[in-house]
Amino acid sequence: MARLNNIRSLAESLVRKYDTRDPVKLAGMLGIHIYYLDDLRELLGMYTIINRRRCILINSRLSSRLISLVLAHEIGHDRLHQKLCSESSFREFQVLDVTSRPEYEANVFAAHLLIDECELESMLREGLDVLQISCAMDINMNLLLIKLNEMRRCGADYDMSFVPPGDFLKKVSLHEGCDHV
Repeated sequence: MARLNNIRSLAESLVRKYDTRDPVKLAGMLGIHIYYLDDLRELLGMYTIINRRRCILINSRLSSRLISLVLAHEIGHDRLHQKLCSESSFREFQVLDVTSRPEYEANVFAAHLLIDECELESMLREGLDVLQISCAMDINMNLLLIKLNEMRRCGADYDMSFVPPGDFLKKVSLHEGCDHV
């Protein structure tokens, strides 16, 4: 639990320090190189270190909405798991295993980075449901549910009868829109 609280604090401190939730801008400010590639097939993106250069590889076929989510997730790997990538040669199963703790932590980081808690609480007070909020914020519903679950874990009183699976990123389409979860 302490680790998840640290993830929240880390994401919030980056937003305050760099005054942005935009993962493209944030990656640039953090010195992370972004490469958009056509040949990633069904892979959405990945974080790696090449010649001591921190890199995020992004599938160029993704929608702009999904690029934002994947970049935020991969920045989470940079901030939380950089040592894991730099200590060994890249092995796909270490970084891309969607059932692993690092993948869940990267999802939590992305949720805290992309979703403004005050804006979310305001929408909840207005009576909007998860789908309406997801569309209004232009955010993946599963990521929104992770954020709500994290807020609840920290003491907020929300009905959370559904918690998304840790591998939800593996199940999104390359051109996801607000009507797709």
